[in-house]
Amino acid sequence: MATHNLRIVGMKWRNMRNFEHLPHQKLGAKKLQFSKEGWSLLQIQNNYGKTSTMHLLRSVFTGVKMPKNKIKGYRYRQGRTDWGGDPEAKSEFSVMLSLDDEDFEITTILDWKNMSQVFHTYREGHGKRPGWNPPEYFRALFEGKMDFAELLILDGEKARTLNRSHGENTIGRAIRQVTGLSSICDLIDENGEEGKITELIKDLEKTVGSGGKKTSTLENNLLACIEHREWAEGERD
Repeated sequence: MATHNLRIVGMKWRNMRNFEHLPHQKLGAKKLQFSKEGWSLLQIQNNYGKTSTMHLLRSVFTGVKMPKNKIKGYRYRQGRTDWGGDPEAKSEFSVMLSLDDEDFEITTILDWKNMSQVFHTYREGHGKRPGWNPPEYFRALFEGKMDFAELLILDGEKARTLNRSHGENTIGRAIRQVTGLSSICDLIDENGEEGKITELIKDLEKTVGSGGKKTSTLENNLLACIEHREWAEGERD
């Protein structure tokens, strides 16, 4: 199985919550902002936009737009404009990623006045184009898979919800989404719910019994089938 190397190498905020204009380095820069060690610490002060950033990351990763009634909450709300903020402008968030040997960037723009959201994608050799158009492997892994994205891009609020929840199967649904095993997983029992195999066994038990009775019933039915076949062959002759 082929292995892939995917990581976030930069993010950019513009007119987003309390972020005026925080750009990342340009694509192709030799020195990237995020660590190559597999983890980075992102520290943002309270009420500035940490949770909003996590929501936007999931949206960018999956191509799933934010709920329209939530878009207005992402507008720039700082009173000051001397650092480049514009309270009347659209909000913009970008993520620069590296997949194997390709760098690409996905940008989402939220128009809080019209309650709309659009994506733009920059890829080497293709330039910047409208729409959510990442490399094929990235698309296959993340497109539309919000359950998976919530586990991968996990914040404190989501972790607390998972810890407190009962009867939820977010992890199971996420694995099914990313592996395409939904139809197979439906066969097995999970979280107190019976799968199709158990349902089939119960249906058979109603027909042929269970335990020793099941064996006896199946043998008798088999003998009856053999006798019927012999009778049918005699009638045919």
